[in-house]
Amino acid sequence: MKERFPMFATKPGLAYLDSASTTQKPDVVLNQIQNYYTNRNSNVHRGLYPLAEESTETYESARQVVARFLNVEKEEIIFTSGTTEGLNLLSESLLRSNVISPEDVCVITELEHHSNLLPWRRVFSKVNYLEVDENGDLLEGWEEKLKAFNPKLIALSHASNVTGAVHPIKKIRLICPDAIIVLDIAQSVAHMKVDLKDLDVDAAAFSGHKIYSPMGIGALFVKKPLLEKLEPFKVGGGMIREVRKDEIIWDEIPSKFEAGTPNVEGASGLARAIKFVEEIGFEMIREIEDELVFDLMLELRSLENIRIFHSNNGVGVVSFYHEKVHPHDVAQYLGDNGVCVRAGHHCTQVLHRDVLQVPATVRVSLGVYNSREDIIKFAETLRECIEFYSKN
Repeated sequence: MKERFPMFATKPGLAYLDSASTTQKPDVVLNQIQNYYTNRNSNVHRGLYPLAEESTETYESARQVVARFLNVEKEEIIFTSGTTEGLNLLSESLLRSNVISPEDVCVITELEHHSNLLPWRRVFSKVNYLEVDENGDLLEGWEEKLKAFNPKLIALSHASNVTGAVHPIKKIRLICPDAIIVLDIAQSVAHMKVDLKDLDVDAAAFSGHKIYSPMGIGALFVKKPLLEKLEPFKVGGGMIREVRKDEIIWDEIPSKFEAGTPNVEGASGLARAIKFVEEIGFEMIREIEDELVFDLMLELRSLENIRIFHSNNGVGVVSFYHEKVHPHDVAQYLGDNGVCVRAGHHCTQVLHRDVLQVPATVRVSLGVYNSREDIIKFAETLRECIEFYSKN
């Protein structure tokens, strides 16, 4: 699979194990971006000349691809710069539209990425946490606790960016049938089929660069009945029907939430990345990841002084902490030897401080381009790293 990703031709031998941060881009996506700028570059929705119409078609057909991929309606998809913008847009719009109030009950989990924690901390007076274990799985008794909270809004990740843990979304909906459920699907969308209609959530956001598309593009899904109630967060060109000195009439959904010049190139690249993933198929992706996670866990468990954080029901993300070597030293050593991993708190300080009780972890995260050779190189280099620091 590496041959589909030009990065690995320019950097032979590179073991890239940081896909939870961002994925490398396949040839078809890079070609799509170049093709757009070479043959279709123009602003959308405004021009009446053929080139502008072609650009608009590119943009709107990309929206249709995203909607089909998530099994939702085209009008329910808003293009954003990524998960962070999508969740900020949603939280502020919900507040401005009086769908939520600061005193309402909001529930999140202890493992949320800051992108799905800070927007809710800002609009609600208080947020309530469902506790997780060190593998990211909800603690026993979470159902009763959630029911007792009686939340107006529940915001949670579909899959953890630290342990890979996948939350039981359908069960949460059964427990709280009337709550607004917001899902961060940034870490699940490249690894498993995400059917938002089946999950029955009210909103969801993801970043394209986690699923082999360019950076700076993402999407926010909001159920149409809820979306129609919302006031836009960003205002400006392209999202209004009429402006008078004393009156503003917004455009129809979803365009009223897409102020300014959109990222047409990014949307085009995202659509092609989605098709690339569909061509491989999630069954094959899961098979690749499961085999590599199995090998990775065997290698890590063979080492002493190490704590491993990974959910058995998770996607291809494994984190660990070595008691003798700081995570940053591990990542630096591996990086200097051609192995790319991430070290830090991964924008989950609550999880690291209150649950894992470590200052940072080393994270290994997989993509479709990874192989057994990458795991072997990682393991050999990690052993060299531990030996090096044990002597110094």
